Amino acid sequence: MLFRSPCISAATATNAPASDFADRVRPTGEGIDMGAYEFFDDGTLPVTLSSFNAIYTASNTVSILWTSASESNLIGYHLYRNTDGGLDTADRISSAVVPAMNQPDGHSYQFTDTEIEEDTHYQYWLQSVELDGSNEFYGPIHIVSGHIGIVAPSVPVKTGLHSVYPNPFNPTTSISFALEKDSEVEIVIYNAKGQIVNVLLKAYYTAGQYSKNWTATDLNDHKCSTGMYFCVMKAEGKEFVKKIMLLK
Repeated sequence: MLFRSPCISAATATNAPASDFADRVRPTGEGIDMGAYEFFDDGTLPVTLSSFNAIYTASNTVSILWTSASESNLIGYHLYRNTDGGLDTADRISSAVVPAMNQPDGHSYQFTDTEIEEDTHYQYWLQSVELDGSNEFYGPIHIVSGHIGIVAPSVPVKTGLHSVYPNPFNPTTSISFALEKDSEVEIVIYNAKGQIVNVLLKAYYTAGQYSKNWTATDLNDHKCSTGMYFCVMKAEGKEFVKKIMLLK
């Protein structure tokens, strides 16, 4: 029996089956419309954060995650770190600006600080950089290296899919998600036809921030081809979707 892998290119996704998910993604012969991000000077605030957290990991790194409730007229973000002092003596740890997506309904981001010493107290600030040259700082959030877990957020955690980074990616991307309360969580990768490519996880999680890697393989461990995929998370009776682009 020949197995037809669901890992197909988005550009070949025609005549999608009438599944609920496929109806919502609506592929066409031209591939899926990824949309475009435009800047508008409508007087709205450049960015409103819904969460800003830090996680110390077993690999002696700190994952910094933030989610915007809305964005407009932003260039992007920088991260700053200090141990004992305040923001005025903090070091910028982002060598390049983290580009803003400028989505009206917000976006989730992740940055990994790899230059960590054990048993050290760190403070982190997030700087938003606007198109007009102005900026704003958020934080600090605090974490002590050597203590694996999640720092209590400075703003409430919001349930949903956070950053998918890198995106586009090859061969591995990290999918970050959060839960406001304990819940059963399912994360599934679909292709542009609405077919299941892989089930990344299906388990019960306590409230907090988490991440899961996808290595661009399907349920049979076959490598997926270049194209658009969809990451779908179900938790707390809700569903969240993000587009992922695999490049080779």
